[in-house]
Amino acid sequence: LSAQLLIENKLIIDGNRVSLPDAVVLKEKGIDVGLIAYLHDIHHILRSEPNTTGGISYELSHDTLVAPILKAKKEREDKERLASLEVERLEELRQQREKAEKEQLELAKTRKRLRLVYSLLGLALLALGAAVFFGIDSNNQKMKARAAEIAAMDQKDSVLLAKNIA
Repeated sequence: LSAQLLIENKLIIDGNRVSLPDAVVLKEKGIDVGLIAYLHDIHHILRSEPNTTGGISYELSHDTLVAPILKAKKEREDKERLASLEVERLEELRQQREKAEKEQLELAKTRKRLRLVYSLLGLALLALGAAVFFGIDSNNQKMKARAAEIAAMDQKDSVLLAKNIA
């Protein structure tokens, strides 16, 4: 990949091959003397010629290599773009899945809270019903006691009246 990027981005500018001094070429990331020798001596993709500073300059070995290299560059960039889009799509799906899971957890918590609230409401209604029942029962007992008191007073009055008449 380092050699590919060097060739695509540094040795071809605006569709034309250019030469670079060996010092510049060797400063590129991943490029070393062994790789340069491989591209120069074995595959003959690069050619060298002496430059004015006493060093060596490298360039593509022939103009006919420019078009296929630019085509390969476009294909690589297209693949990288598709891979990047796929990564973005997968990240978006992961985020959507996490969001859905959070929403499910929140929904479960809300349902649990609602069950608790409904249970407490049921208990409160039961307690209210019991209070009303006991209040009515107490009132009935009070009324019976009052009626018994009135009946006792009436009976006492009747006994007193009967004593007074007799």
